[in-house]
Amino acid sequence: MLLKRLRLNIKVLRRLTGITSNELSKKLFLKPKRISDIEDGRGKITLEEIDKISIYFNVTISDILHNKLSLAIYVNPF
Repeated sequence: MLLKRLRLNIKVLRRLTGITSNELSKKLFLKPKRISDIEDGRGKITLEEIDKISIYFNVTISDILHNKLSLAIYVNPF
């Protein structure tokens, strides 16, 4: 359940900011399609990757792992 929530939250954050999975991979200096692989449950995600994603979207790791993020609760600080 935790990984499912993580994958969904990354997708929600990415879509809310209008960035593609490939663009996010590039911005985080990850391999092309890495974000897509994470969202689709292919391969394992590292703590370093979770940290990079949380910093990029200005949310806590706890938010990404435990909370159900949606348009209703996400406020872009920029």
